[in-house]
Amino acid sequence: MPESDARSELLAYVERRVQGLVADERRRRSPFGITLGAVLLASGVWLTVAAAQAGGAWRLAWVLTLPLAITGLAGAMTDLRKVERDDRGREVREVDVRQDREPAPRPRD
Repeated sequence: MPESDARSELLAYVERRVQGLVADERRRRSPFGITLGAVLLASGVWLTVAAAQAGGAWRLAWVLTLPLAITGLAGAMTDLRKVERDDRGREVREVDVRQDREPAPRPRD
């Protein structure tokens, strides 16, 4: 079978797809972080609504319950992303090491 541009492009496409699938196997979500975030979010929303309905001095509870809900939302959204994680479930980040830079000078006393 003669080599053609279409065949080489198709082979390159298949190779890219297979590499993408292999790389995707290393990416995962953090179920613990998602669960913790969902519990904090639900608790914060429930307590905020309960404080709002109670009225009076209970409305001051918003100072604590609303940040609880916001923290839960932020945590759940962070851990919902599929990223490469280590054995303990922490996100693996690539370190940007630049060889062309000189170390920063030390301050003089």
